Amino acid sequence: MCIHIGTKGKTCDETITQRFYLSQAYYHCDQLDSIGSTVDLLQYLLQQPTLSEIMYKKVLDHLEQVWIKFQKKMLPWHLRRIIAILISCCLAFEKRVAPTDASLLTYPWILFHRIMMDIEDSDDELTTPHSILVLKLAHEILGRYKKCTVENGRFLRYTLQVLLGSEKYLEYAESDEVIEHSLFCLYGYGRAKTKAIRDHCANPQPLIWAQCASLYKYLRPEKLPEFDSYFGITSETRAIFYGMCAAVPEKLRPRSRFAELESWQAGKLQKVLEETPDWGDMKEMCDLYYLMGDFHFKSKEWESAIEYYMYDIALNGERFDSWAAMALARAEQVNLDSDNSLNIEEVISAADSAIRSFRRALALEPENMKIRIEFGSFVYSMHSFCSRAIKGRSDLLDLTTFALLEEKKDAFLTDAKKCFEPVVHGDCPGDDMEGWLHHYMLGKVLEKAQPEEFPKFCKQYLKSAELLAKSAAPFPLKINYYNPPDLALEAIEMHYR
Repeated sequence: MCIHIGTKGKTCDETITQRFYLSQAYYHCDQLDSIGSTVDLLQYLLQQPTLSEIMYKKVLDHLEQVWIKFQKKMLPWHLRRIIAILISCCLAFEKRVAPTDASLLTYPWILFHRIMMDIEDSDDELTTPHSILVLKLAHEILGRYKKCTVENGRFLRYTLQVLLGSEKYLEYAESDEVIEHSLFCLYGYGRAKTKAIRDHCANPQPLIWAQCASLYKYLRPEKLPEFDSYFGITSETRAIFYGMCAAVPEKLRPRSRFAELESWQAGKLQKVLEETPDWGDMKEMCDLYYLMGDFHFKSKEWESAIEYYMYDIALNGERFDSWAAMALARAEQVNLDSDNSLNIEEVISAADSAIRSFRRALALEPENMKIRIEFGSFVYSMHSFCSRAIKGRSDLLDLTTFALLEEKKDAFLTDAKKCFEPVVHGDCPGDDMEGWLHHYMLGKVLEKAQPEEFPKFCKQYLKSAELLAKSAAPFPLKINYYNPPDLALEAIEMHYR
């Protein structure tokens, strides 16, 4: 079927409208002529001195519908014409004034990519798919005119959605290049340090929660770092994870449980409720807060680390590494200086918060020697703090503070004894390399608790010295202050003890 229309005496707008209706008529009659008429109409529009943006967008929408309906029936020359006109549309505004509708800059590229993705050979695994190269080219051209983030970054969001949503695309090196450049322009992630990433002076856009899952999956480390490991996320990844934390919907933020945890840490609650929000499809992002806390912890930013660990515990209450790292961070915040202006009640309160975290961590992993040693050493140092305060500031202390220090001094020493005794007595398996430390610390505890029981604590010092000797601890004539031999200082300490 072929329909002819007359254009004589018609205005340009009337001609365009008639040709558009003609193309739609072919489409609804399932005629392949709809392909040619749509392409011809796009060519006609592009030839006009002033482009009708409304009609141009309608025809592009119609071309997409035509492709969806007739792609399996098309002849090769149909496909060549569609690709040729789309290339012209993609480059249409290089010599024109930018359109008022920013979508006209990005939509032709998106449509071009969809068509290239539909026709590419899925069995060819050696050659980079043309659809990826189209995305790369589009970003370069849009970025040349600082237009790659127009329409709230629609094109770059589309690029990330396509590439991050397909395991097949991530196998190609070009995909990583395109993703990194898109992240740089869209979110300000990374640095323009290579030829592959050029600064297009784009305005960074806010993260959308719906796109966070695929982006998080791409950026997260293959293995979660532990509290005492040496690896974690980079500062660049932290920046984009920070944006993800800000994008978390209010209903998913564990604010009520966070408040309960704060009250529990302060000793106002005996037990924390077990209810946690349901992250639904975003469950795989439940490690987000932990990774943020781990970054700040290893950067020695204790306050930020504690905040993110608290959020993580609100979602993953049984994660040992969060409790362990938070305990260490809280312990670092406790000020044990001998300054007379020190608020003793605040120091004791901060120490109690750290102790609660230590206890919870050891309840989850009672055989973790690193945390057991850190906990025991911390409460022993708190005992020493209380003793110093009683002896050195007795004239400045009121009766309430004095009683608190006396009570806590004994409690801290008891906690220290409980940390080291199980390993010494064989109730808790320890590390042979650190066995001397448990005996040494238990000896110090017993010396403080029962100074008259010389044989008891001396026995622990002798056992510690024996274990150091088995570890080949040296006794050098001179010790380099900046680089002492392994276990040399410890061995001399045991000797003089």
